[in-house]
Amino acid sequence: MKSHIISFLLKRNHTKKKQERSDKKAFRAFRSTVCSSGWYKTYLKMNGCPVSEIKSVHDFTEQVPHLSKESVFFENSFNELIRCNKNKIKSVMLSSGQSGNFSIGVITRGENRKLAYQTDLFLELLYGIKKSEALFINASAMGVRAFTNHTCCDTGPRPDIVVKLLKDVSPSYSKTVISADPNLIKQIVEDSIDAGIDWSKLKAWFISGGDWFPETLRRYVHSLMGKSATKPENGFWLAIYGLTELGYPLFFETAQLASLRSIFCSN
Repeated sequence: MKSHIISFLLKRNHTKKKQERSDKKAFRAFRSTVCSSGWYKTYLKMNGCPVSEIKSVHDFTEQVPHLSKESVFFENSFNELIRCNKNKIKSVMLSSGQSGNFSIGVITRGENRKLAYQTDLFLELLYGIKKSEALFINASAMGVRAFTNHTCCDTGPRPDIVVKLLKDVSPSYSKTVISADPNLIKQIVEDSIDAGIDWSKLKAWFISGGDWFPETLRRYVHSLMGKSATKPENGFWLAIYGLTELGYPLFFETAQLASLRSIFCSN
């Protein structure tokens, strides 16, 4: 048998085993939730789901009813929903409410440590920022948190405060990371130029999530800062898919991809 066929069969077998492990893990999570969450067990019973007959992922897919914000958060109290002792909760978060409905989430102290580790790992892999050496300015909308062990300042969408930090605090750090939405990034950079900030003396990176942006906007911002993704070690603007997943985003750009977009835009 040819080597490429053997390689294909081995990869297919590996993928199948990986899927089986994932299925088993998902099914265990379902069983654990049923056992530990009274509200979920009641919800399944009210929707005619025979819990005792759910014995596989296939059964789960075919018979378990879907959840929604309404079925979870409208019909159950906070005490009924949380699955841990309240003294273990580090923070409580709400969704944006843009759909007309809110969902509530909690982060335990243990999860907070893990999220900070994931964020810092992301910053090291993407920007080469080592542990605890950067100033992280979180200028994202209210409720969007940045979990990190770096020095962090939560300013909210206030360009004046961000500019003040860039002028007075950033020079004391070897690197600065700023998270904000695209339009705010533009305003921050424009206001910083008016305030006399010399971006050539700062190694600063922007991270934006949520709203996407045209490449012409990034090229404009980079031109004001004197930054470019072709020289990522000096700072540039990178986009991720969803800012709430900063520590473990679904998708994100690399410096190479950002450079490629810039080249396509200029040609």
